[in-house]
Amino acid sequence: SGYKIYRRTAKGRYVCIKTVKSGTTSYVDKTVKSGNRYYYCVKAYNGNVLSGYTEASILYIKAPVVTVRKSAQGVKLSWKKSAGAKKYIVYRKTPTGKYRAVKTVTAKTLSWTDKTAKKGQTYYYIVKAVNNKTYSAASPQKMKRPEKPGQVRILRFHPRQSNLRQG
Repeated sequence: SGYKIYRRTAKGRYVCIKTVKSGTTSYVDKTVKSGNRYYYCVKAYNGNVLSGYTEASILYIKAPVVTVRKSAQGVKLSWKKSAGAKKYIVYRKTPTGKYRAVKTVTAKTLSWTDKTAKKGQTYYYIVKAVNNKTYSAASPQKMKRPEKPGQVRILRFHPRQSNLRQG
């Protein structure tokens, strides 16, 4: 006995993607592609007998890949398009602060320059792709601190696993 996990896209048929043992309460689908809406259902089974199911849909949006560079105007962030995104939100924090949204741009805009960054201050930046109420995981965290005019230090961290939201 256990559970059978099924998935389909908007135009597809349900296909069993995983069978798990009884007592399993979660599953991570690592084969999704950014910008696609997926429909899932789970059926309990005991031998050859299957239960009914309830359907849930999830829109997956990949976290943007961000680069940070110095510019004459401030700190320039740019990123690659995340399929399915309708907008991007840029967040910034100082080492002792919390992330705060500092800019929201449309899906066609793939860069933004922080003209308010102060020389000598360390800032951490992340970017999230958004489609209505669905948010991507945060981009890998980036740091900027000009130690002297014209110098920028950048660190790259690994992104945390996304919490998918039901759409």
